[in-house]
Amino acid sequence: MGTDRSATAGTDRAAIAIVGAGPRGAGLLERLAASVPELLPRVGAGTVLDVHLIDPFPAGAGRIWRHAQSPLLAMNSMAADVTMFTDGSVRCEGPIVPGPSMWEWAQDLREGRLAGEDVRALGPELAAELRALTAATFPSRRLQSAYLGWVLRHQAFRAGDVDTGFLDRHPEVFAPLLSSVDAVRISCLAAALAGAAARRAAAPVLASLPSGWRNVPSGSQTVVYDGPAGPVEVGYRMNRHGELAGWWVRAVDPEELDLAGLGQAPVLDDHPETVVVAAGDERVVLDVNGIRLTFNVHRVGEVSYVDSPEGSVALRELSRFPLPVPEAAEGSLTAPLPGAVRRVLVVPGQRVRAGELLLTLEAMKLEHPVHAPSAGVVASLPVHPGAEVDTGELLAVLDPE
Repeated sequence: MGTDRSATAGTDRAAIAIVGAGPRGAGLLERLAASVPELLPRVGAGTVLDVHLIDPFPAGAGRIWRHAQSPLLAMNSMAADVTMFTDGSVRCEGPIVPGPSMWEWAQDLREGRLAGEDVRALGPELAAELRALTAATFPSRRLQSAYLGWVLRHQAFRAGDVDTGFLDRHPEVFAPLLSSVDAVRISCLAAALAGAAARRAAAPVLASLPSGWRNVPSGSQTVVYDGPAGPVEVGYRMNRHGELAGWWVRAVDPEELDLAGLGQAPVLDDHPETVVVAAGDERVVLDVNGIRLTFNVHRVGEVSYVDSPEGSVALRELSRFPLPVPEAAEGSLTAPLPGAVRRVLVVPGQRVRAGELLLTLEAMKLEHPVHAPSAGVVASLPVHPGAEVDTGELLAVLDPE
């Protein structure tokens, strides 16, 4: 702890820096906040305590519990057993300051009992998970990230006017190395390089041949991602020495992904100077304008989750040769979410009424009904009890009357 004389007469400022703002750092902040009345008199009357949380990842969640990761990663504790607060069961020297567990927070949020908080701010996927959450559910890491972010806004972490806004007041101290636009573009390049490294490692032949090695320079390597602002094309070319000879990231029209023009370097070159230091399937190191940045890339199917000191980005790779998607037949009923078919209550050829229960899906330990949207005849029923289905998969076809 350090102290310095403030510009305000008779006021000292004590400063503490917590390096690492994940759950442990947040827990330390809570103990500091709870103990402020006892700590500050020891430093001196009229002292103000500044607490600086330092972490390249979101405060509260940190790297492990950040939002930008696969929704398939879950906690190994049930929602009722997760909390960031103390209660009578905790033995500690400081004061006890109770607060809601993750399960209690979820109940309060979905019932609208948390002032200034709205479950819709979580986004549709997390909001659906929160509404289905029970005390015995193992939540996803992304839902834990939302809880940890809310914890820092709780009054227990604000007690004693503990100040966590240092970076907001002094952005020049930890100013971003890149603009937000360049940060996303660089993350796209890192994802493309990691994807190329993964494919090269799995290649059955010529896996050691550098990307872009040609006697005569050929076309650029390209990939199209669906990013935060829509589809973007990422293009790059390596020279014969394995060095990055050129690259670009530009927005593309999703209706024209198969037209000429993709793969051609743009005339305007406005990206920051970049050198590839290392490019693996999970870790890419780039030198951007003389500053070395490390990008961790985690791939789940078509989605690449890219984390770096500049933030987190989720990118879904679009197929170069997408298969034509057949139009759904009239009266098709599709799965609203992934799950298992639990009960099938109709058979092909059966006449049903509007609103009649056709089948149920089991997901997140809950049973979800599928009703007939209108009266008709069951023309097709391609599923059976126990069948696993994905979102959008065909469940039944009704011929309307």
